[in-house]
Formats: sequence, structure tokens, C-alpha cells
Amino acid sequence: MGAVCPCLGRGKEVEPLPSDASGGDDQHGWCVMQNGRTAMEDAVDVQDGFFAVYDGHGGAEAVTYVKEALPKLLGKEKGPDMGLRMKEAFQKADAALLGHLKQDEADVPDYLLSSGVCACIAVRDEHKLAVANLGDCRALAYKGGSLTVMTKDHRPCEPFEQERLTKQGIQTTCDGYLAGGLAVSRALGDFTRSTWTKCPGLLSEPDVTVFSVDADTEFILLASDGVFESMTNLDAVQSIRRQLRRNLVFLQSTCLIWLISSFPSLND
Repeated sequence: MGAVCPCLGRGKEVEPLPSDASGGDDQHGWCVMQNGRTAMEDAVDVQDGFFAVYDGHGGAEAVTYVKEALPKLLGKEKGPDMGLRMKEAFQKADAALLGHLKQDEADVPDYLLSSGVCACIAVRDEHKLAVANLGDCRALAYKGGSLTVMTKDHRPCEPFEQERLTKQGIQTTCDGYLAGGLAVSRALGDFTRSTWTKCPGLLSEPDVTVFSVDADTEFILLASDGVFESMTNLDAVQSIRRQLRRNLVFLQSTCLIWLISSFPSLND
């Protein structure tokens, strides 16, 4: 029996996401934890050089849809235009998701938002790693004994996002929320019936970073904001390094660790 998703009050059944699980192999490890939430809204995905962490809100429907759609829209072809293709895939995924969410015209109050999802994905092409981030997930790299933060949080309270929203005439609450309840300023989904459009001010364009990987790159961490609510970026990578020495990685939220140093091709 699928979980009943409350998105727009449709009562649509959605296959439940794994709530407390972990796995991996000699090149990556992943962990998802529901913790104290009433329902699981996060997910990870690993397939043929594609790595992703999805952080949902307002139900599991958006996460479930985007997890299936985004890799297909991106495709398996790699090359120098990967950054552009990532941005296009996010935009197409958002349009498709909004169309999906609009299919049923539920009789619900206009102020309610549908489900939505933040995402951080990474694709490796030889010695380059392309990372696309939308929302408040993060991608960190540990290379040559140093931490590199490859993403920036998209929150209404961040100066660069606050400036953008102000220019658009979009107001946020005094405690930094968009539309009265969203703690992020970029995400996929979040359809509102009051305007029959995406939540005003909410962007679906990710930031893209290209990172060089070599034999000094130990690992890449993709994680939801739940990890960083209880530890700093440095705490997270130090915890991973300690536990990797014991062949055990355990962070108290949704994350995906990619062991770059385990790829033989890096030593060519």
C-alpha cells in the first residue's frame, strides 16, 4: 500500500521512500534517515556516474517524480557542455513536475503549496566533476588535506538571494521564509493554486560548479541540510575521514559519499 501524499489534498498514493537505510560499495556509500519526521521526503540516487541527493518538502510526490525524471532528462552523454545541460535538465524537470502537479484540480485553499524538492547532483567525466545544486543541499570535496565547498545555500535570507527577491518585488517574512513557509528560494515544484503557477520568486535554475579531481581528491560528500543542522562543513568531512579509517560512515541524515580516491583511473 503506497503512502498517501497530502500534496494539494489529492490523496494520491505514492510509493513510500526508504526511511532508514544505508548501502554502497567500494566506491560510494549512502545513508537516508527519517529521524523524527512523520514521513520520509528525502532520497538518494546512484547510477552509472550520476549521483544525487533529493531533499523534499510538503510530501513525497515531488521527490519521487524528480528522482525518476531528472536523470532521463540529463541523459548519459558527457562533454564540455555538461553545465548547460544540467541547467536545461533542471528547467525541464521543473516544467514537467508542475504539469504533473496541476493534473488534478483539488478543492483546497488557494494559499497551500504543492510538494517541492531541492536537489544536488554530481556527474563525473574523466578528471572533471560537474555539480549542480538547487536549494540548501550541499556538495563538499576533501582534496589534498583541504575542504572545498562546491555549493552555496539558496535561502531567502542569503544576501544574493534577498537582493534578487527584492528586485522582483517578492516579500519574505521577518524570519526569512518565502511564501510564509518555504525556507529555500530555489526548488523544483511548489505549485500554488492562488496564481496557478509556481510559487512567485522561487527559481528552478541551479548553480553549476566544475571541480577538478585527481589522486589527491579523497572523497565528495553530497548531503541534505539535515546533516548541517547538527554539524559544520568541517565537522562533516572530519567525521567521514575518521570513520573511513574504520571502514564505517554514519551521518545522522540523508547523504551520499563518493570515494573519488578509489577510482584507479585517477592514478593514470
